[in-house]
Amino acid sequence: MLDAEKLVLDHQLSKMKKELQSAVSDVSLSVSIGGISLDLDSMNIEDSLMLADERMYEVKKQKYKECSP
Repeated sequence: MLDAEKLVLDHQLSKMKKELQSAVSDVSLSVSIGGISLDLDSMNIEDSLMLADERMYEVKKQKYKECSP
């Protein structure tokens, strides 16, 4: 993923999180998203979703490592 794409996704994720937190202020919220760039000629939808899912779990693992003492 390109740095510019990551910045856009991070901004959108932050905005969504703020909107959801303001709607439900008594609930702790965490969101993880896995992103990929698609080449529609070489990947099918199942492979694309699987790759995005794998990347989402990589992000979740990294967040967990950063938050753990």
